[in-house]
Amino acid sequence: MSRESSSIATFLEIVDKLVDEYDVIDVLTALTYRCVEAVAVDGAAVMLASPVGELRFITSSGESMRKLELFQIHANEGPCVDCIHNGVDVMNEALSESDDRWPTFAHEAVAQGFRSVHCLPMRIRGRTIGGLNLFRTRDGSLSDDDVAVARGLADVAALAILQHESTIEASTSKAQLSNAINSRLIIDQAVEKIRQATRCEKEDALNRLRAHAENQNEGLTVIAKRIVGKSNDWIDLDEFVKKRGHGAENRSPIGELLSTARTKVPPSLVLADDISTTSLT
Repeated sequence: MSRESSSIATFLEIVDKLVDEYDVIDVLTALTYRCVEAVAVDGAAVMLASPVGELRFITSSGESMRKLELFQIHANEGPCVDCIHNGVDVMNEALSESDDRWPTFAHEAVAQGFRSVHCLPMRIRGRTIGGLNLFRTRDGSLSDDDVAVARGLADVAALAILQHESTIEASTSKAQLSNAINSRLIIDQAVEKIRQATRCEKEDALNRLRAHAENQNEGLTVIAKRIVGKSNDWIDLDEFVKKRGHGAENRSPIGELLSTARTKVPPSLVLADDISTTSLT
């Protein structure tokens, strides 16, 4: 599959999840995994700001990303922290152990094998609510096409939170951000129960939880609540089978990518005034 085809498939898959009632954490988790396939990066994660301004890790494409995001939050230092607090892009930043901008974070990131970082703010009604954070294990800048895709996915992530809010109740986005953060806590509890019961790595436990949710066509948080509440046991979960990556390196222009994806969205979901929009032409 070409890079362009992979990008279009990514948008359509995520947008398809927004048509019916959906689990916002499930959507954001799928988005991080698809970022790695559609954009030339090796890891992706989503952070949100709580109603009182505290940064919270929500989801990521892997365990190393989860650890790095939590490290940034605890150290209160790093590109993702700056991106959300300042509401601006942090793009094509090289990382080194002698980094003066984020000395503590850069040392940890390099130790985990990352060499460059790219962060995009997620906005609702002009307010930055979180960030889509992308990391690479090699030096170099993202191409214009990759930046366009990443920016579009950051907008889709914001749309997922905004639409989830209006679907459940006519409340403020702050309430829905709290719901997303609480859902993450429940998922973490379920993952830990699976990990302890099976003696596997945390990433493997999360993958098994995700696989079961996808196979049963149910939300990730729904399955997690059952595990935590003991109405489901870990032994009932489907096995996770790792899929082979596309591995395609073909690159071509993607001028119509976002407009193509938007044709899948019902009119009620097209909220151009409520989120940051990006032209891919």
